[in-house]
Amino acid sequence: MDTSPKLKTVSVPEQFEPVFLKAQEYVARYFEGFRPDPEHGTIEIGGQRYILVRAASMSFEFFDMISSLYADRGAEEARRIASSFLFDIAHAVGKADARAFHQRMNVTDPVEKLSAGPVHFAHSGWAYVDILPESNPSPDEDYFLIYDHPYAFESEAWIRAGRTADFPVCVMNSGYSSGWCEESFGLPLVSAEIECRAKGDERCRFIMAPPSQIEKHLARHGIAAGEGEAGRTVRVPEFFERKRIEEQLRRSEEYTRAILAASATGIVVVDCETREVREANDAALRMMGLPRESVIGRKCHQFFCPRKEGECPALDEGREVSQLEAAVIRGDGSRVAVVKTAERATLGGRPCLVESVTDITERKNLEEQLRRSQKLEAVGQLAAGVAHEFNNVLMGITGYAQLMQEDAADENMKKDLLEIRKLSERGAAMAKQLLAFSRREDEAELVSFSLVPVVKSSMKMLRSAMPENIEIDLTMAEDTGSARLNPDQIAQIIVNLATNARDAMPDGGTLTIEAGNADLQEGGAEGVPPGRYVRLTITDTGTGMDEETREKIFEPFFTTKAPGKGTGLGMSTVYGLVEGHKGHMTVESQPGSGTSFSIYLPRSEGETPG
Repeated sequence: MDTSPKLKTVSVPEQFEPVFLKAQEYVARYFEGFRPDPEHGTIEIGGQRYILVRAASMSFEFFDMISSLYADRGAEEARRIASSFLFDIAHAVGKADARAFHQRMNVTDPVEKLSAGPVHFAHSGWAYVDILPESNPSPDEDYFLIYDHPYAFESEAWIRAGRTADFPVCVMNSGYSSGWCEESFGLPLVSAEIECRAKGDERCRFIMAPPSQIEKHLARHGIAAGEGEAGRTVRVPEFFERKRIEEQLRRSEEYTRAILAASATGIVVVDCETREVREANDAALRMMGLPRESVIGRKCHQFFCPRKEGECPALDEGREVSQLEAAVIRGDGSRVAVVKTAERATLGGRPCLVESVTDITERKNLEEQLRRSQKLEAVGQLAAGVAHEFNNVLMGITGYAQLMQEDAADENMKKDLLEIRKLSERGAAMAKQLLAFSRREDEAELVSFSLVPVVKSSMKMLRSAMPENIEIDLTMAEDTGSARLNPDQIAQIIVNLATNARDAMPDGGTLTIEAGNADLQEGGAEGVPPGRYVRLTITDTGTGMDEETREKIFEPFFTTKAPGKGTGLGMSTVYGLVEGHKGHMTVESQPGSGTSFSIYLPRSEGETPG
């Protein structure tokens, strides 16, 4: 290798010749002792190990490889990825080579540091550099360099291979040059190729400037920075652009994950081809009652909106669905009622289904409560009409029986007529219970009264009605408030519930009666609005009820007792009386685990108890 300092390895304006001549001396000494050693697979120049790389492999062949890897993103995106990769490598190598050269040759002057770059560039086979006179390589924001690479290795490789491009191909030349100059001046610099032989131009020409100034210098040459019409716009490379974009993407993904995690709506992404769950947010995982690792990668129909394969309109029919009611099978086998919306999307190049799922269990419960309430109201209206008509008939029977009893001479007939009157009176009592259930009877007067004395006054009668094998446990909170109530009707409620509890404990047990205050927040008790209440709870340790029985217990004439053992009006009467007090009632029961009724009466504020 001829390293004579007289060899002209760069063309510069006259005013720059002294410093570039000195730079050629530095580089000539640096490249002394070119020692290839194939036996050990090494090449050393100036005490540094070098490697030889084919120009084609780092130019059009590299672009071809990237284009094949990213074919699904299109030619433009593949070119952008290849350019960013090559620019990043060259820029980093340029900075590293400059730093090593400066240290080895003990070059300290910034201008001399920079000047050695084009000379080194030529010696290492990148390109010959021809710097134009209007250049101004100053160590500040006014830095401007315009130069040609008549023999740039990248465009040369494209041309020798008979290839043409519609974009500037000398990306590594841009990166290496800007990297060396940036290291020399400690000033961020970028270089853009504005003309390129590979796309038919006469030369490969570049403009180098600080990032904040590059667009201004491009505009002076009638070129805009960006993507657009070939020949009028150029893409200005950015060191580690891919890293910046990846960081932005990472932050965007973090924001997305945070939003999805905070969302109360379940989000599930299903692969349309494999039917596997690709993603599920925290809300969806909570609905399923499963950890993430038990969901991702599994078939969606195994637990989410369980259907047989071939019955999913979004997957099998290829259409979007909206407000479709379905169910989620939880990890414990229970089901959660949901409503979902499903839309198709392409994510990561795969056709996917994005499902938004909302838990509607509470809504379903409210709808069921409304249905029951409407059913009871309809039954109550019917019962009221029947009760009035029935009561009118009974009044006639009672009246005629009384008249006949007064006129009867035969004692046996008198006894029979007395029985008729008793039966009629029992029928009238049933009619009265029906009217209480339907709340069609004149409302009793309600006064502010403490619940405690009402409960206590009922205890004597309850204890006499309970067999010895049933223990009564009475718990009364000292601060139990008052409510607007009718003491006689509250006593009737207690007696009816206690009687039912007794019948549910034929082998004995414990009847617990509790009274106290209850300040309910939203969702504090199912079906009970938030508010301040006095609460009466009656619990037994009896046989309990299944769900089907619980749904019917307030219906008139429904009973689980043997024929002739009850009218089936006790619980419907309780329901009507609680409604008449503008109160609410809940029931909890499981077969074999007893039953608990809780009655919530609005607490009186600032009234004197009766």
